[in-house]
Amino acid sequence: MVSADCGCSEGPEPSCYATFRTNERIGLQVVFPLDFFICQKVVETPMILGWRAETWDGFVVYEALFDEVAGHWQTFEWDQSGAGGEPVEPGFYRLVALTTAGQVAAAVRIIPCCSSCWSCWTCCPCAVCVDGWIVRCPTERCEPYLTLGVTGTRVCCGFRVDIHWTFESP
Repeated sequence: MVSADCGCSEGPEPSCYATFRTNERIGLQVVFPLDFFICQKVVETPMILGWRAETWDGFVVYEALFDEVAGHWQTFEWDQSGAGGEPVEPGFYRLVALTTAGQVAAAVRIIPCCSSCWSCWTCCPCAVCVDGWIVRCPTERCEPYLTLGVTGTRVCCGFRVDIHWTFESP
């Protein structure tokens, strides 16, 4: 969800960002719009060399560099962990895709799963709130961009309740 400050942030922040909870895995995909090819006079689709997650002040917390290039249609996932597998702290991050046409970045804000800034009533029901692909921040004409979305969730409160219904007709 593209968001503005909900009153809980501290320090500098981007003007536009997507918000995710700490228990969500973030999917990212690079999009090269048609006008990119026209403006840049490019006939070959750029390829993905890797991607990274960095703090808002530029410290790289996770990086995935590929031995072989990947296609732009592939979705990559950040489980919000650092290079050592530890969860990152809530705050602002930049997700950066490294492509043969340069870097493509998007800002994200990670909030606690139980944050009062989110539109859920309590901690655990957050897992049933909005999933799916996030609306992206505006980009310049002819520029590639990242689409971001929730690819799954982890347990938020230390336990999980799954309810399954089965309907059968005779």
